[in-house]
Amino acid sequence: MSEYSILEILRIILKRIWVVATVGIICASLAFIYCVTLATPVYSAGAAIIGSNGNIAADLDIDFTAGTSDTSIKSNDLAASLSLTDTYVYVLTKMPSECQEFVDRIKESNLVEKFNESSVDIIARADTLIIDITVTSPDEDAAKQIANIYSECSSDFIAEYNIGMVTPLSKARKSNQVSPRTLVSTLLAGVLGVAISCMIIIYLAVSDKTINGEDDIKNN
Repeated sequence: MSEYSILEILRIILKRIWVVATVGIICASLAFIYCVTLATPVYSAGAAIIGSNGNIAADLDIDFTAGTSDTSIKSNDLAASLSLTDTYVYVLTKMPSECQEFVDRIKESNLVEKFNESSVDIIARADTLIIDITVTSPDEDAAKQIANIYSECSSDFIAEYNIGMVTPLSKARKSNQVSPRTLVSTLLAGVLGVAISCMIIIYLAVSDKTINGEDDIKNN
């Protein structure tokens, strides 16, 4: 047989639908078992800080006794602060090795081993003064604690460089599991099992040159 219509392909698959269903269920079940029993959970927690050139806080320092109501931020201070954001990100990546306060707090919290197993991503949000500190760790509570320690130590560490200031904006209040994603992995494994079994069934049907009766002779 050299050509097959879509209808003929569907008929081939339907004849072996029990095989397709069985393979899909087996693949989905294996993925679910792996995620639940074998895979190491990974958690992520995030804190945020906000950076400025130091003058923005002064812009907002209102003297009510003078009767002023000017709470605007000067555009040049905003531009200067934005230009410093990448510098803050770079400096903060050096904090674990150069900030004694950070090292001491990690030790006091018995997080040295957990910190070594974790990864820290420091990323500035586009066109804002906000910098996100995201910690990924196999320990749910450690991810949250490390993110908060990083955020709380950042102010004094940046101040040592005299390049402006950063202040904590939001704390990490919980950790979210980012891996394994059991439901997504189970569904993908099931779909993959179905797709592979269908391809094998179609390939075997196309490759089969056996004449099984009068209908095959007429069709060919």
